[in-house]
Amino acid sequence: GKRKREHEQQTSHKQNQNKAQARKPFPKSIPQPLSFPNRNPKKHMGNSASRDGSSKNKQINKKMKKDRKKDKYLIKLLLLGAGESGKSTIFKQIRLIHNNGFNAEETKEFIEIIHSNVILSMCDLIKGAANVDVDLAPVDADVEVVTCADKTALIDAQLGATIKKLFSSKELQQAWKERTRLQVFDSLEYFVGRIGDITGDNYIPTEQDILRTRVRTSGITEMKFKIDRVAFAIFDVGGQRSERRKWIHCFEDVTAVIFVAALSEYDQVLFEDGRTNRLKEALTVFDDVCNNDAFAKTSMILFLNKRDLFEAKIQAFPISDSFPDYDGGADYDAGVEFIKQKFMDLNRNPAQRLIYTHVTCATDTDNIAFVFDSVKDIILNANIAGSGMM
Repeated sequence: GKRKREHEQQTSHKQNQNKAQARKPFPKSIPQPLSFPNRNPKKHMGNSASRDGSSKNKQINKKMKKDRKKDKYLIKLLLLGAGESGKSTIFKQIRLIHNNGFNAEETKEFIEIIHSNVILSMCDLIKGAANVDVDLAPVDADVEVVTCADKTALIDAQLGATIKKLFSSKELQQAWKERTRLQVFDSLEYFVGRIGDITGDNYIPTEQDILRTRVRTSGITEMKFKIDRVAFAIFDVGGQRSERRKWIHCFEDVTAVIFVAALSEYDQVLFEDGRTNRLKEALTVFDDVCNNDAFAKTSMILFLNKRDLFEAKIQAFPISDSFPDYDGGADYDAGVEFIKQKFMDLNRNPAQRLIYTHVTCATDTDNIAFVFDSVKDIILNANIAGSGMM
């Protein structure tokens, strides 16, 4: 009887275990079945995404088509040239003439730039004086005030007065006359002459002040504007050697290249290496641009810039010292023609490619307005001829 009871208990225990296991949920490793209101959800969701995507693609394609149509009539100008040629000044002039200039906030941003240009250029002149054998001992006290000033702060009236006094001294004037042998900012004399206004409490830069500022162009700056309902886009690209690798990004669909070279730099050396003649560097760069396959059907316009500085300079510094094949003496027209011909001679395909040349002064608004109006006519006529309408 005892064995029978033990057998019944074991049988009852196994039955209870089996019932408990039957009530356990699926283990986590086995996915539970899901219930969807739609029997084929992926198909349903795919149709919705497809419709949304198709609509978005149509919108993108429509915009691209519209942009291409706009670009078809866009006059794309590329502003190129070696560093310090004045092309960024020309870019600012075009903005002033054709694109409403600079608003009040943008104008105020030039205050810090002008103050920085003045103090750093004065330090460059002081540093360069030793290279042209100028003894600054008689003005040592003023030199110390200027060189020890905070280069990041605005110039106050007291420091401004010291700068003006020092720049006017016999010693600094002697160094300034030799500035072509130094890396000195062209407009330093102009800004020192306005130092009283610049250091005033209510100073607002004039258009001429803005044009005379110096900020090295880095990268590519674009501006769009209209002249007589014709749309233009102009691109200013950094001219220093390190910036020129970026030029290739602007080469596509260019209507015209405006190449800027400074007449007055016939006896100066590059900022980058302190050895290479600036005008010879400009000729090398122009050779690469003018004869580049990317510009085979592009109008080529040459601006021989800084004519005002050139006219004054040739009276004291002969062109023949840097270019022995020049024999025109101090004659302005002969000097301009000589340099112009240097550029023309680089054109390897003169029968097919015309180079339109203009002698410019980038800081002269009337001159740039007149020249650019002529450039506009050249470009539009070339476009009409290219389309077979002439």
